[in-house]
Amino acid sequence: MFTMPNTRMSSELPHQLGCALEHGPVGSYLKVNSLMETSVPGVFACGDTARGFGNVAMAVGDGAMAGASVHRSLVFGH
Repeated sequence: MFTMPNTRMSSELPHQLGCALEHGPVGSYLKVNSLMETSVPGVFACGDTARGFGNVAMAVGDGAMAGASVHRSLVFGH
């Protein structure tokens, strides 16, 4: 059996930056687009902080997408 505790942000940084949140069955997480960019341009998130559930495989994939998206934004701009 797998259980999932409720989650909460451990830092105020997303709130201070103005990142939008989404609310899921186990808590809040950062709202991101398909490129893992938050509602604040130039701020990216991945893994548990950007998903409504914890999953290692998805977090790894999100990290790869976020890294590629950060690189793209730095090289090509918005």
